[in-house]
Amino acid sequence: MSKFKTILPALILGAICLICALLLAATNELTKGAILEQEEAASLERKQALFPDGDTFVKVELTDEMSEEMKSGGFAVDDIHEALDASGNLLGYVVITRSFGYAGDVIVTSGFAPDGSVVRVFATAENDTPKLGKEVEKDAFLSQFTSVEAGEHAVISGGSGGSVLAVSGATISSKAAGSAFNAAVDAVIYLQEEGVIGHE
Repeated sequence: MSKFKTILPALILGAICLICALLLAATNELTKGAILEQEEAASLERKQALFPDGDTFVKVELTDEMSEEMKSGGFAVDDIHEALDASGNLLGYVVITRSFGYAGDVIVTSGFAPDGSVVRVFATAENDTPKLGKEVEKDAFLSQFTSVEAGEHAVISGGSGGSVLAVSGATISSKAAGSAFNAAVDAVIYLQEEGVIGHE
């Protein structure tokens, strides 16, 4: 009896842990569909902000070989879509890339016209500090990318001499956004050369 009293707290604690784990698993199962829907809706909203006349956004399927080749070249992409209007005409490309910033990944969504010129760029720095790293999400920084010539890389600088001026106090996150954008440029060039995108 005394032995049972000794292990009883451990049994109760184990039962509580099991119940908590089951409740967490059930909650995750119930909410993951809604979370996925929200993420897809936000992704579509960003694509339509890049291409307001976009009627459909067709995901570009890459072979494992292409993905590996891009990774080895240092410009792997999370996702790439062709933006088409209601008549099926090519409006451009939406490319999602990422690069590690100060406190986590800076995710960049870049829009390119068929000729490679920059339409618009969005960035998300979820884990960065407000008033510092998260400033890379603002249009004052991101609007500079539209001045980058088609097919060229953005050069992030803290002063004169670069095509994009870094956010003051957030150079690391600014450079991460620039790296992700440059990866998108390289991916578009590579996929056009491979004939994967660019056909109307």
